[in-house]
Amino acid sequence: MRTHKDTKAQGNVVSWFITVTIVIIIGLQVAWPVIDNAVSGGASATNNFTYSGNSTAGEYVNVTDDGGVVHCYIMNSTSGSGTQNGCIRVDISTGVTPTISAANLTISINSDPFMSGKITATTPVAGTTKITSVKKSAVYNSYKTTDTVANGAWLASTMTNGITDVSAMPASASVLISLIGLFLALTILMIFIRPLL
Repeated sequence: MRTHKDTKAQGNVVSWFITVTIVIIIGLQVAWPVIDNAVSGGASATNNFTYSGNSTAGEYVNVTDDGGVVHCYIMNSTSGSGTQNGCIRVDISTGVTPTISAANLTISINSDPFMSGKITATTPVAGTTKITSVKKSAVYNSYKTTDTVANGAWLASTMTNGITDVSAMPASASVLISLIGLFLALTILMIFIRPLL
């Protein structure tokens, strides 16, 4: 009779465990998309540099990263790319208008090997260069932006609106679900094998 009771008790434990596990798995599958939508996604940090007038050779546009390294871009009247005073040249040899200056500043930032993988630059409108962080992270909000341009300015003193992307969390949920299944299988195996030992 004792063996019968033990077997029945074990069966009840298994049934209870299976039910709880199924509820947890279904709950994760249903609730996770809602949770993920609320906490993940993130946003890239951005900032705009806009010329209000003609640029002048020797003026600088700077971006300082979170490590304190200053990435500088110097207006240069000599044709071609390259560096000057340790800064990436911005070719204004064909004109110093806001349109030409912004377009070539964009080119220079994108050609900077030390900014590769960190920020990219675009020209959304004539006369404006927009920098955007490659990764969606709040870290880029600490990137400082300065300049010595008489007829131009950054929209803000740092990159802004960066939000850390936590979209990797669904993978964690998937791993958790798979581990629950493994734990369930091992538990059932131990419950039925133990009486035989």
